Amino acid sequence: MNTPRCYLSVTVLEDVVYAMGGYDGIRLQRTAERYDYQKNQWSFIAPMNVRRSDASAATLNGKIYVVGGLNGGDCMKSAEVYDPKTNQWIFIPAMNFRRSGLSCIGYHGHVYAIGGLDGRIRRSSGEKYNPITGTWTLISHMRRSRSKFGIEVVEDKIFAIGGFSRSTTKHEVEYYDENSNEWFEASNMIACRIALSVCVVMGLPNASDFIRKTRDRSRGKHKDIFGHEN
Repeated sequence: MNTPRCYLSVTVLEDVVYAMGGYDGIRLQRTAERYDYQKNQWSFIAPMNVRRSDASAATLNGKIYVVGGLNGGDCMKSAEVYDPKTNQWIFIPAMNFRRSGLSCIGYHGHVYAIGGLDGRIRRSSGEKYNPITGTWTLISHMRRSRSKFGIEVVEDKIFAIGGFSRSTTKHEVEYYDENSNEWFEASNMIACRIALSVCVVMGLPNASDFIRKTRDRSRGKHKDIFGHEN
């Protein structure tokens, strides 16, 4: 990259990697840049409106959202959106809660902002942003509070993976079902991990090997973590 960065926010839009904000070892950054793998080249884009570290980024409908984070010692609830067509960042309405070390993801027409630290406590709460109405709506709480955890969508469910909670690094995993607005337990990782990165690799022939089967006592059948009966 052109600028050293830790605690940055990263996302991918149309096969281009975007890296925003972070800390360069001296000061917090509001600069942003993108990587074109075909040219093997990083180039700057317009800077964000505010300096942010420990924020989170997501893509939705051809735009990039950066949410929350730290600006100095303050946890933020502000958020902004980048339009690559105009090379401009614009503030959007703030979240309901301050969050740093949160995780964000674009899902079903909304930007989800989940967990994080509000400056005092780690949160289990989550909320989603509707870009059409410009509003944030709270969703159900995770089963445990988390910050600095991984997030991804698998089989149309949002997974929260690892992270930090109650002074310990976690290996627990849970997933969110939008239809029921509920969180469910999934198989734990082998190792505890904080500030991890996760991704989805499609088409693994042995994907079922990684799905824990749980007992549905009420019906006498087994279900995998997605609720499929076996």
